[in-house]
Amino acid sequence: MKKPLAYDPGRGIPPQERSRRKKLGEAMLAFIKFLFEGGKDDEVMREVRLENYREVVEEAAAHGIETSLTWHVLGSWSNDGPDRIACFTRALACVESHRDDHLHLPGPLKDWTETHTRADCLYEIGRIHAHEGNPAIARDFLARALPLSQEAERLRAPANITTEDNLEGRIASLLLQLPDPDDPATD
Repeated sequence: MKKPLAYDPGRGIPPQERSRRKKLGEAMLAFIKFLFEGGKDDEVMREVRLENYREVVEEAAAHGIETSLTWHVLGSWSNDGPDRIACFTRALACVESHRDDHLHLPGPLKDWTETHTRADCLYEIGRIHAHEGNPAIARDFLARALPLSQEAERLRAPANITTEDNLEGRIASLLLQLPDPDDPATD
């Protein structure tokens, strides 16, 4: 006989919601698997697969089931600036709502993941605004992202995160590339 888990994040989730969450997870894994198996190099097929994934994400969201990771993946692979902003904004809202906190074990890994995701979403939104010629808006998002990236870096060791993405450096670098708002020559 199998011993029950001490921590069961699915305990109490109604069957219909469990089914939708499963479908959402499977769609995300299928899309990521496609990318890692070389699909990211086939632009047409990537767009088709991305739109299939988007349909599942949006269907789940219409039923109140959203996760930061699913929106983040969608935003990361979209080519449209406003769509990317919308996806990263939804990912950020998912983290900040704490709606699914009960699905994650509390501790350093959860703290790092939330902090890093918030910083990364703000960075991506700022980067898109910078690319689209809105430096003041970009600066606001990047200024919010920088302290979060520094906090995520502090949480890296306790969370046992061994990979490095240099998020703090990427944020700082982009901030330095933006025109100085106090310099009259940049008006």
